Amino acid sequence: MAKIHVVGASVGAAVARCIEKIVPQLPKYRSVENHCKSGAKYFGLKWPHPSELSREDVLIIFPCGNDLQTGFYDRETKGARAFHLIEFKPATDAAFDRIYTDLQATLIPYVCKILVVTSFYRFLCPCHIHPRLIPYIKKRNIELTNKISFLPNVQVLDHRILVSEKVSKVKRDPKKYMALLRDGIHFKDNNIIAKRICGYL
Repeated sequence: MAKIHVVGASVGAAVARCIEKIVPQLPKYRSVENHCKSGAKYFGLKWPHPSELSREDVLIIFPCGNDLQTGFYDRETKGARAFHLIEFKPATDAAFDRIYTDLQATLIPYVCKILVVTSFYRFLCPCHIHPRLIPYIKKRNIELTNKISFLPNVQVLDHRILVSEKVSKVKRDPKKYMALLRDGIHFKDNNIIAKRICGYL
């Protein structure tokens, strides 16, 4: 029986825990290996060695959400911790070129099916509006798709089709997406994301 391996940061870890609960309903898969590390940026991700995965396994990757901007956020505690982007300072194209080049090289040795999830929207809060933020994340996600979708065993999943059953509304309205977040970055319900990813296994 095959294994599901998940690589990413905190959102990936939360989704992996939800996938673990779904695995008993997926007779082809016996377990989930959660390689995620909370707070990790791309070059700090933990990867399973390619030799550990067979052709029947699946590798799910949440690659570079924490690399999108360079700091300038704050947290406040009012019952729950929230993340606020005080200043929108996007990462440079050169920084992401290095990520894409390394990601291509990293994925090539894997013989299994690979699902790569594009970066989720983040820092969507009514008190810090950054008009360029969502267009910027969209741009990075298009770049990611173009850079790795040509690999034969890679499928890139648009995050917007994973976060809610009401896909068209979430795609059209950032406020609908914002309502799904509990602290501006992490989701209130990761089970939906896990369930929809499992539909691509």
